[in-house]
Order: sequence, then structure tokens, then C-alpha cells
Amino acid sequence: MTENPQGLSGGINMLFANGGSEFHETRWADETLARSAPQLEFSNYIFSPAGGAATSLQVTFRYGLDPATLGTNDLVLTNLTTGQTIPTSNLAATIDATLGRAIIAFPGYPAGALPDGNYRLTVAAGSVTNPAGVPLMRESSCDFFVLTADANRDRTVNTTDFNILAGNFGLSGRTFAQGNFDYSADGVVSTTDFNLLASRFGQSVPSEAPAGARAAAVVASAPVVVSTSYEFETNRYIRFTFDRQMDPRTFDSTKFSLVNRNTGQTVTLFNRLVNIGSPTTLTFEPVIIGSSYLPDGNWRATLAAGAIKDMTGVPTATDATADFFTLAGDANRDRIVNTTDFNVLAAHFGTSGNTFSQGNFDYIIDGVVDTSDFNLLASRFGKPVLPLP
Repeated sequence: MTENPQGLSGGINMLFANGGSEFHETRWADETLARSAPQLEFSNYIFSPAGGAATSLQVTFRYGLDPATLGTNDLVLTNLTTGQTIPTSNLAATIDATLGRAIIAFPGYPAGALPDGNYRLTVAAGSVTNPAGVPLMRESSCDFFVLTADANRDRTVNTTDFNILAGNFGLSGRTFAQGNFDYSADGVVSTTDFNLLASRFGQSVPSEAPAGARAAAVVASAPVVVSTSYEFETNRYIRFTFDRQMDPRTFDSTKFSLVNRNTGQTVTLFNRLVNIGSPTTLTFEPVIIGSSYLPDGNWRATLAAGAIKDMTGVPTATDATADFFTLAGDANRDRIVNTTDFNVLAAHFGTSGNTFSQGNFDYIIDGVVDTSDFNLLASRFGKPVLPLP
């Protein structure tokens, strides 16, 4: 939790106030494509390449890739069926910068084809950047499977695959999907391919990993809050920034809470603003009827698990909290109102355009420091808000 005395300016905002909603679409002035972190968008396992080419996994990243930033040491390829981690020496990685795509090949295996099984490729956070140098913010992964002689990719070797092989037997220029299971360069479907099919006839690669592995994968892929802040200078903004772009339409307001940990007071009214960019920031402005500031105390804002989903429909899986304190009259934010704060107020008394740290303790719009601010300070002089465990 860090304090940020600077406010956001401009932006694609969604403002929800007292149950109503209105949409303001004005992009942040400093939000550009170059500043957007790359995101693993989709993957494609090329199992049936033409012309005798080897198999490969193509992984496309949103916002582009810098070709110099990805190597095999940044990758972890795991056979989920056996639990084996594939040695990086058996991999090769290239980048198509034009399409923002990483191409992973498997030269360490015969014909460049992996052994049968379910696989997961994991790309480490920070391992790749976009052309502007912005790094991948979170660990990302994609799954695929390999099953020799499964021509139609239904995860089982059966008579359907045999019929495909028989229909192309003796012909050249065939692909895997046509019975060239050994990926021979001439594409001839021969007894070698038949033997591969016969050795696996009736075998399958199940589509799902064990329940424990599935649960772990869901948690690992769920969006998370990477930073929080409380902006106290000109507003009372509480911000949650995520590791990716979120879908504001999925926000469940019942899963946000704001509690004064000293008194137990709960704030139930708030304005919500959303920076829809990537990553997304949710901003909450508490609404206190009859007051322009939060009561003094240690506060905790909580976004409960499932409060919002990302653009692919994956919800948050864990609670996120933001802890901060409020103390009217504490201009320098040292948790006690004393002569230092009085001197700040005195130096700005009678002037306009001031912020909280300049004595505008009642957050009046014109920023005038006056007797109202002095009374707030005087009523709290010598009083602290001590940190809680």
C-alpha cells in the first residue's frame, strides 16, 4: 500500500454514483499502445504442418513483442501426463515481431515431435517485452496435447484414424492429418505410419488434468491486484490496479467494502471510476452524507474474490485489501496533528487553490484555507491515529 498524492487526469471513466450509471469515454492522455504490457492472447499447436515441416506451438501476444527478449530459458514446458519438465535444450524459440508471435519448436525430439501427453507452456513474468520495453506483467501459460496417429485430433486413436491412413496409404505429399504420422519429408504414408498407429490403437490422452492440477491452474491464471493506493490530496480516492485488462461490466458492488477498523463504521455509498486500459485500475471515492472527508481512523477497503472478471471471463480468485488512514488536520501525514501541521495551515491561510497537505482539510473545491480548516485542526490538536497490527 502506497500513498499517491497525485490524481488521475482524463481517462476512459465509468462513473457509478448512488445506484445510477453514466459512461464517459475519454482515453487517458498518457495511455498509449507502447505503454501497454504484452499479454498472452491465444496459442495454436501446429500439429499438421505442410511440406515435411516440424510441429510447433505458436503463442500470440497482444501489444507486440521485442524479438531480442525471449529465449528458451524463459520458458517452462511441462508434460502434465508424466510430470516431466522438458529440457530447454530440446526447445527452440523464435519471434515473429510483425505478428507479435512466439514460435516454439521441439528440435530435441525425432522429427521435431514431442512425446504423447498433455502439455503446458509457461512464460515467466518479465521474460518478454513489447517493442517499447514494457515487460510481461504476470506469469502466463497455455495448454495443448500430443498424440501420435490421432489424425482427427479427437484425443483417441481409433478406426477413424485408421480409415484416414488407409485412404492415403502409399501416397506422397501427405500431412499428419492425412496419415503422415512420422512427419517424413516426402509425406509418404507407409508401413512406418501404420506401425505408429497400431502401437497406439485404442489409446487416448484425456482432455483434463487431475482435479488438483485444474484448481491450481485456475488460481494461477486468475487476475490479481498488483498495487493499491490512497489519494488524499484533492480527493479521497482508493485505487486497485490489476495485472491485466478487466471487464467493468462484471463488477459486483456487493463485493466491495470499506470499514473503519477503529470504530467499525462501514461506508456503503461510493463513486466508482474505471480506467479500462491495460492494466485496469478501479477507483473508489467514498461518499459521506453531510461531510467532504472520511472520519478519522485506520481504514480497510476490500475487494472480495469474484468481485470482477477479466476480458476473458476469468474472475478474481482471492480477496484484495487496501489499508490506509485518515486524520483531518494532519497535513504532513505523520499520524499526529501538531505544530508542524499548524505552521502549514498558517502559511496558506486565506489563500486559494490549496490541497490537503497545504491546509485544505475540508477539501473545499476552491482550495481556500480558512477558519473551517483551522477548526478541524484545533479539534484534533495533539491527537494521533496509531497504526494497527
